[in-house]
Amino acid sequence: MRSEVKKWIKNPGLSHWEMGGLILFCSTIIALLIGLLGRGYILYGLFIFNGVLITGALAMRHPSFMVLGYLLSSIIYLNNYPGIPLPELLFFIYTVFIVLALFLPDLLRFKIHFYSGLDKIALLFIILLAYGTVLGYLNGAKPVNLFGDLTYYAGFLTYFAFLKYFHRERFRKTLLVLLIGIIVYILVRNAINYQQIIIEAYALWQIQKARAATNEVFILAGSSFFLSAFLYVKSYLHKSFYLFLLLAGIGGIVITQSRGYWIALLFSFFIMFLIAEKSQKKQILLVISVSLVAGILVISIFFSDLFHIIYDALLYRLSSIFDIFTERIGPSLRQRILETKKVMGKIIENPIAGYGFGVTYSRFLTVPHIYKEVTYIHNGYLAIWFKLGLVGFITILYYCYLIFKYCLHIYRYTSRWAKPISHSIIGILGGMLLVNVTSPQFFSFGSMFLMALMGIFASYYYNQYKYQLNKHTGISE
Repeated sequence: MRSEVKKWIKNPGLSHWEMGGLILFCSTIIALLIGLLGRGYILYGLFIFNGVLITGALAMRHPSFMVLGYLLSSIIYLNNYPGIPLPELLFFIYTVFIVLALFLPDLLRFKIHFYSGLDKIALLFIILLAYGTVLGYLNGAKPVNLFGDLTYYAGFLTYFAFLKYFHRERFRKTLLVLLIGIIVYILVRNAINYQQIIIEAYALWQIQKARAATNEVFILAGSSFFLSAFLYVKSYLHKSFYLFLLLAGIGGIVITQSRGYWIALLFSFFIMFLIAEKSQKKQILLVISVSLVAGILVISIFFSDLFHIIYDALLYRLSSIFDIFTERIGPSLRQRILETKKVMGKIIENPIAGYGFGVTYSRFLTVPHIYKEVTYIHNGYLAIWFKLGLVGFITILYYCYLIFKYCLHIYRYTSRWAKPISHSIIGILGGMLLVNVTSPQFFSFGSMFLMALMGIFASYYYNQYKYQLNKHTGISE
């Protein structure tokens, strides 16, 4: 019986379409059954069961499906539910499974394939994550705090699993499609949540404070990519498609009411404008102008009764950015300044080794004027320095520098579809490094996962660029 099951798994005799239909049918049945427990469990059941089917059936024949399934199931973690519910715990088990199956064996046999020096820096950073874990334990970190900190790097740990199959064109295209799908999902979910807050508001201040601040970095990344794709596609249909997504992305950033990401998106567009070709600069200016007008029209149409309230709230939020240069610093900015001073003081005491993951520091809360032991640090640069010491701090900065360097070469010297992606990555990473001062990109699951994928892209295509260059010049590798 077991041998027959194994034979069927290896060769079920089904086409990809038939297998997809089977997965969809089974997922629907399971989702309906789980739905009896409560509406909120349907999405969990759908993705968990899909993940099991993908890893259990398809991965036997196509291990790359296991990696793509991981990317798809990351939606579970990106929902940012409080605590660590069962679906998220299963997602982290999935992470461990990916690492044990597709990374650790190659590491122990010294068979990891490096496309460039960027991959070696990524490996060094993963080793430093192990260092931070041990150091945190030795410094008395609570297991729950230690585990909580490590979850932020779960996506980065899959770096070499994705790299393993990145040479396959089909894999790369599927990966891009899934990423776009996840970004669209985030945009729709945030818009629904924002609308729900507005509808349920019973006081003016609730409308003014309404925000959908979840997964902002994916919206930042999507908006930059949609702008770049708009510049490079030729047909009007494709241009209309990416323009629509770009407008949705800009709107998605606006309703987060996150001042840091507003500035980060503008900075990302500015960087892309600087390196763009002359003809593209005009398109960028035109598109951004159209986006602003369209955004105002959408708000005035769909929120006609509340237009002035929402507009005034967003304008006030925007003007508060400049409070840092005055004496009218708000409680949020004041809190960040006090936190930065405290963390910097701890770093000065131990700048080389760091403190490890899960180690707390005493943060003063301006409201309600108490001290609290926490592990979270809003300044990403200080966070990585505090956790992994000077070596970790330098390693992650050098990793980012290599992404910039490689993508700039790819953008300048290639003409394939890698060109618009490299163009957008330069802008995305620039925006991320700017907002890292107030929203920790080096201490966030979504940001570190994106940085891993951007690093893989840069490493692979830079290697392809060098290969083509050496081929034309007659220089051997």
